[in-house]
Amino acid sequence: MIPTVLKELLALASRKRKLFRVAGTSMAPILEPKDIVFIQPSTRCEKGDIVAIRHPHKKTILIKYVKEIDENNLVELSSPTGTDSKEFGKAALKHLVGVATYNYSQKKSLLNGDTFS
Repeated sequence: MIPTVLKELLALASRKRKLFRVAGTSMAPILEPKDIVFIQPSTRCEKGDIVAIRHPHKKTILIKYVKEIDENNLVELSSPTGTDSKEFGKAALKHLVGVATYNYSQKKSLLNGDTFS
């Protein structure tokens, strides 16, 4: 069986992943500052996923939990300790960059098993 890290590196080499570096502490302890996260480009996500998505009002990309997706394809974002949709509102699903699959720095999967309530 191929270890998860090797699968992720192969996906990166074949352009099926993008790399992002975490900038702040809002997703601690799951994601710490300077962690390297693999993102699978996607136009879909589910409640509980960790996603990279464009900020609804700024030219930045956020990494947050998906709390809800409403019938208008607006995503409510959540984080344990930082700013989220309570402060800046919901983000349009069309601005989704992708779903986080792996934290390379901590060597652990980020697929919908580690959820934030």
